[in-house]
Amino acid sequence: MTAALAQAGLGIGDIPLAEVHDCFPIEEAIFLEDAGFYKRGEAWRGVHESYESFKGSKHIPYVDGGKELLVNPGGGLKADGHPVGATGVRQAYECFKQLRGEAGGHQIDPDGPLDTALCHNIGGTGGIATVHILRRGD
Repeated sequence: MTAALAQAGLGIGDIPLAEVHDCFPIEEAIFLEDAGFYKRGEAWRGVHESYESFKGSKHIPYVDGGKELLVNPGGGLKADGHPVGATGVRQAYECFKQLRGEAGGHQIDPDGPLDTALCHNIGGTGGIATVHILRRGD
């Protein structure tokens, strides 16, 4: 994660949208902490509060330190049946559609134009992880 942010010239607060590998609910919280969106032991509260406050909106925001991170607006891996072997491509495609404003009924509307998205994927038996940062060009 640190290397991906450095390569993109971004900080953690510059990421408004993340497609997170959420094969199990705990994976979401683990990633949010490991990536630096939350301090260790705190992400479960954000995840819990986001689900508790879910009122049929099109996405579930996580707020930490005044910054809003929109996570898995298309429903995440479980919503797609967790297509093993294709999850990374599905996540990248979701980010691509979001950045182009073509995500249909689950298009997010952050405070300002959406120009950056992060994809996090885990492969194999959990021994391989990738992070891609996609940016919209002018």
